[in-house]
Amino acid sequence: MSGPAPPARIKKLDATVVNRIAAGEVIHRPAHALKELLENALDAGATSVAVTVKDGGLTLLQIQDNGSGIHADDLPVLCERFTTSKLRAYDDLTRIATYGFRGEALASISHVAHLTVVTRTADSPVAYRAQYADGNLVPAPGQTKPAPKPCAGNQGTLIQVEQLFYNVRNRLKAMKPANDEYHLVLDVVARYAVHNAQVAVSLRKAGAGSVADVATTGGGTPADKIKIVYGAAVAKELLSIDDTVAHDCQMTALVTNPNYSTKKFTFLLFINNRLVESPKLKRALDALYAPFMPKGMHPFVYLALTLPPHKVDVNVHPTKQHVQFLHEEEIIAAIRDRVLKELQSANASRHFAVQTLLPGSTQGGALGLARAPSGPATASGTTSEPSGGTRSGTAAANVAEQNEIAEDDMLVDGDEDFVQPPPPSAPPRSRPPTRPPSTAPSQLVRTDARATTLDQFFTVTPRASASATVNATQDDAAASVAPTVGTTPARGPTPVVDDTADPFLPLHGETRDLGLTSITELAAAVAANADPDVTAVFAEHKYVGPARGTLVLVQAGTALYLVDAHTAMHEWGYQRALELFANFPAARFDAPVDVRVAVRVALDMEEAGWTEGLPPKDTIAETVTALLVSRADMLLDYFSMEFTADGHLLSVPRLLARYAPPASNIPLFLLRLGTEVDWDEELPCMQGVLAEIGLLYSPIAIDTPDGTSSHTLQHVLFPALRSLRASREGAGATVVRVANLHELYKVFERC
Repeated sequence: MSGPAPPARIKKLDATVVNRIAAGEVIHRPAHALKELLENALDAGATSVAVTVKDGGLTLLQIQDNGSGIHADDLPVLCERFTTSKLRAYDDLTRIATYGFRGEALASISHVAHLTVVTRTADSPVAYRAQYADGNLVPAPGQTKPAPKPCAGNQGTLIQVEQLFYNVRNRLKAMKPANDEYHLVLDVVARYAVHNAQVAVSLRKAGAGSVADVATTGGGTPADKIKIVYGAAVAKELLSIDDTVAHDCQMTALVTNPNYSTKKFTFLLFINNRLVESPKLKRALDALYAPFMPKGMHPFVYLALTLPPHKVDVNVHPTKQHVQFLHEEEIIAAIRDRVLKELQSANASRHFAVQTLLPGSTQGGALGLARAPSGPATASGTTSEPSGGTRSGTAAANVAEQNEIAEDDMLVDGDEDFVQPPPPSAPPRSRPPTRPPSTAPSQLVRTDARATTLDQFFTVTPRASASATVNATQDDAAASVAPTVGTTPARGPTPVVDDTADPFLPLHGETRDLGLTSITELAAAVAANADPDVTAVFAEHKYVGPARGTLVLVQAGTALYLVDAHTAMHEWGYQRALELFANFPAARFDAPVDVRVAVRVALDMEEAGWTEGLPPKDTIAETVTALLVSRADMLLDYFSMEFTADGHLLSVPRLLARYAPPASNIPLFLLRLGTEVDWDEELPCMQGVLAEIGLLYSPIAIDTPDGTSSHTLQHVLFPALRSLRASREGAGATVVRVANLHELYKVFERC
């Protein structure tokens, strides 16, 4: 039996093989080559860029600009790897302001295509023509020596890439059809045309008389270019955002409002002027729009971020399509919040396309609808003349403009969903009306905020809670700690205050920003630890009704969830307190609360966990009171909690304009402030106090004498929960999916 074959010897690869392998990492397809050439043109200060393509860029890819050009002495080394005019030292990457920096693009292209360069600088009387192969300057036809050849030409640079991947057959076979490759090229050109509004950009197919598929003029704004490139249907629905978000990130965005939707998410992302991709940010924005749009539809988003160069690592991928930047999770969360704020402010009006029925049609009567007038009906019921429908024909977007109806004030109590009317059809008079496509029953979602809820079908019988079984002295003491807002006593379960008589204003006057590092770190931790899926459930939920204990049923999409109101409100209260830090309004008591008595009441409760082995209750009450009085100045300044020198509480912080904390929560709140908070270190101290404030506002029971009413849950607390960023650690204990309409239909179909 023969032994194992001898090991293969290690040899250095031939330079040509190495360069072709490296070229395949940088240039995947014609669109990638064009991206590199476009960025070179923009780095050269071009104000006009013309692109010509044949066979999707595989046969010819030509780009001409009017930039600064290339010096004739630099042409011999132009296509050598790692030759560049934009970088001198590695440290320059921390302050790079240009698109290119590696010096690999032209070298890579020359190894997989025939490359020709014609260039002229402002101080040169003639242009120079040079041809390259495998990174080297080669003789032009009729020449014996490889040298640039003088020729006629305009200032700037013209680059021709011919027969791309002619020597990499496997890559060439893997290319898509020419039309598909052309659309990828078109997409790159369209994106750069929008972002570089001051540059005139054009794209056309090679051939006499071909019409430019993209043609923009220099000047204007990105919104103007979006109208030209992507169509008026997109441009008329844009919302503009220009703001600075977390960590000095300058955000410029044009996002469509909820009136616009399309089957494919168009996301244009530029970071420090560089066209990049960010799957995390894309998913976050797409999920953000989901509650505002019909199922399966997506928005248009143009987003340009400017970050300090030292916070961005552009040297991540050879194609430079991906970058990494510091504080990514926090910046994404801040961008999401800013876009959500803009969408909510623009969500008071929705436009819906309507179907016009023919005169005499019985379809409306059969559906139980009034017959539609000949023109689009407005919300007030009047009729208007139909607007002319024109088609904006570009290869990037070909969208038919439709007659529309604006329906204002459709939202009830902050409801963000709407009932979708029949889709547009506008048939000619000679054709019968088209029946609107029906929605599968398993996909139907109840969206009417005025619909009845689960609790309205039952009579709730109040039950005695554990905290209601204490003795009469304890009941009297607990009643004495019920807070009031203004002059309204809060001696029952969770009062709802009148906003008009009680403005929700900070106790200390104007809003303050104390700039505490601990608060900044805690806010960053909340953003970084948020679970986007559970957060989306709270953002789009519809209240159904209480189940048992503190469990509440809510609906999100076609799924039914069980939510622990106590845990959810605790987490929301912590985040809300963090947001209001040093700017809390105060809920004042109608009479001072004796802290000693309140703590003594708390120690008698089962939840306190006091046992015989612990110090006497009176001793604990005195210790807690002394501790809180010693911290009175800080508690008043930061948290609007006012303690007197003799140990009485005058006010507690407020988190909601229409809600004061349950009276039954006050004793345990004071006890836990004195026993559960680490008062020695700043960050644990702030975190502990904020967590106890959140617990103060958490309902301990629903529809019980000392609990929270279901009416307050539905109309005050759960609307507030829409801003909750659910943490990953507590998501499983807070929200549980109990049913899904689509899955239930599968069960019914088998029966």
